[in-house]
Amino acid sequence: MFTDAIVVETDEVTAVDQVDVVVPSDPTDGISLDAQGSGVFSIGLPFADDARLVPDGEHPYFDNGNGSSTVPLVKDDGTVQILTTIDNSDAPSSFSSQLDLPAGATLTLTRNGGAKVVTDNGVVTATIAAPWALDARGRAVETHYAVVGQTLVQVLDFDSDTVFPVVADPKVTSGIISGTSYYNKAETKSIAQAQTTGVIAACIAAGAAGGPIVAAVVGVKCATVVVPMQYTANLAVNSNKCLAMKIYYGTTILTFSTYSGGNCK
Repeated sequence: MFTDAIVVETDEVTAVDQVDVVVPSDPTDGISLDAQGSGVFSIGLPFADDARLVPDGEHPYFDNGNGSSTVPLVKDDGTVQILTTIDNSDAPSSFSSQLDLPAGATLTLTRNGGAKVVTDNGVVTATIAAPWALDARGRAVETHYAVVGQTLVQVLDFDSDTVFPVVADPKVTSGIISGTSYYNKAETKSIAQAQTTGVIAACIAAGAAGGPIVAAVVGVKCATVVVPMQYTANLAVNSNKCLAMKIYYGTTILTFSTYSGGNCK
């Protein structure tokens, strides 16, 4: 889970991939993200009013005081992963993160189950990957997001087979400079087997989900990346992983990689 995580000091700026991130020592302050081209916004930690910071080596650790704990991780690709561990069935089965958005921006759910921050002129300035949750046996736990105003709520559906502890997270990508689209296993397999027009269509669809400006940037590039996109999709299928497409909006560069976990199911 801590793969690609960077060592951070609380209340210090961590600069990575054109994003400045500050993880607070006071959980009520929230995590601040300042991406070039999109400005600053913050996402709150769950149960922030009752949480307390516990020194824990490389990564800040917050005890939420209710049978759960949270570890914010800054990744080397500029994303922030907020891991929350639920210790037992008496702990809360849902938790909320309050976002501090720019004026006019809104928080909405996406078609793949994630969420996005959209400005009043249609630009996506942050994305939150589709939620996931795993129990102590590595079994997936049903989970989904709900949006209430500027608050993102992750809901977990425990059942009689759930073995605690359970780990869940929102993963946040900030900035109109770059963003990542995560394809699931069925989509990845379809891209690996598709004809050229099908690969281009899958690429364009990912751009369209980011709003009109992102769609325009991605649309003009998709026909030129068929080979690397399909090649990486095949690598993902052969390694039981999924395809990810990173979009560098300012330069119209698209890059491809494989991933596991999260929406890869």
